[in-house]
Amino acid sequence: MSKLIVIDIVLLQEIGVQLFNALLLFFILTKILYNPVSKFMDKRKNSIDSQINEATKAKEEALKIKEEYEEKLNGIKKEADIILSEARTKAIENEDVIIKKAKDEAQEIKKRLQTDMDMFVEQTKDDIKKEIVNVSTLMTKKIINISIDEDKHRQLIEESIAEIGDVKWLA
Repeated sequence: MSKLIVIDIVLLQEIGVQLFNALLLFFILTKILYNPVSKFMDKRKNSIDSQINEATKAKEEALKIKEEYEEKLNGIKKEADIILSEARTKAIENEDVIIKKAKDEAQEIKKRLQTDMDMFVEQTKDDIKKEIVNVSTLMTKKIINISIDEDKHRQLIEESIAEIGDVKWLA
């Protein structure tokens, strides 16, 4: 009876070392990439929140100005009513402009942040794919060097090259 896979202590040790290396790589990438990106995203979020707060304060100030104009309108004669009415209209227009501008800026910041996040995610995916290919190649080389003679090695390389031409990465 021939065995397809021979499990011996050396193979188990190599698998253990490879698993350790993969976990170590994951830990290092987490420290190098994930934590700085998280800090960056927190800073961006705080910046957006502060801009939204500023827009809210500007709206509150505009509302206070509006209320002051309305109080003055109640105690002044007809001529003053016309002047204050115009000022009130201008304040409302300014309020709308300020609010619209603040909303537009917040929306633009959110769009830029989303674009930055999408680009970073795609770049990270590509980097991880490259690293997986490199690690797989190294593991394959070690396994092949241990268990396959030179003629079989050449045959497997030619078959792999033929198969790789048909494979594409899934996005």
